[in-house]
Amino acid sequence: MKQLLLLEKISASYNSLPVLHNIDLELYAGEFLSIIGANGMGKSTLLKTIIGAVKAVTGKIFFKGEDITNLSIHERVKKGISLVPEGRRIFPDLTVEENLKAAASYTKDNKVIGVAYEYFPVLKNKRNVLAGNLSGGEQQMLAIGRALIQKPSLLMMDEPSLGLSPAMVKNLYKNIYEIKRNNPTLSIVLVEQNAEYATLYADSVCVMESGKISEKMSLSELKESAFKKYFGFSD
Repeated sequence: MKQLLLLEKISASYNSLPVLHNIDLELYAGEFLSIIGANGMGKSTLLKTIIGAVKAVTGKIFFKGEDITNLSIHERVKKGISLVPEGRRIFPDLTVEENLKAAASYTKDNKVIGVAYEYFPVLKNKRNVLAGNLSGGEQQMLAIGRALIQKPSLLMMDEPSLGLSPAMVKNLYKNIYEIKRNNPTLSIVLVEQNAEYATLYADSVCVMESGKISEKMSLSELKESAFKKYFGFSD
């Protein structure tokens, strides 16, 4: 498999408080990686550092073989990295379609918003509804759809199930499966508290503890590891 993303000795801080510590990580084209761990372990910070919202204090980030460590968020998005942030971060006072057009503005081609409608038909039916009036699940669909129309090579999602009902989470992950099935070269990095869904479609899993990351392991290896009971895997 071809390497897509490489992190070398990445450390990062919030207000001078160290959060990430010398993280090494390699991701391949088409790989689905889930990053799991308790709250406050640095999972969200890792995604923000990859997208450029948090600056790496040490180390380097390579994407498609290019050093992107010092690139802006906008430049990284243009290179093919998209993040669906925790809490969705949609524009509540804009309609669904206006939200999508805002994300598509860099292409000067509003037709690309059709990608979001293809995967989430409910959004097309509500394209003139204010995003703030959507249900939590619909808002999450909008956030993912907004990321997809940027045609990323790497799609990162931060806690997509947060605050959603069990039925909505199940439906959302069906959509994520379809996205991956229809885009076999798309790499996905998922941060998810729900261990059941975090491991449902993943090719590999990393566990984060105290700002450090374990080596990647398969699901079967995770079940045999010291983390199995913590994440709900019984003997």
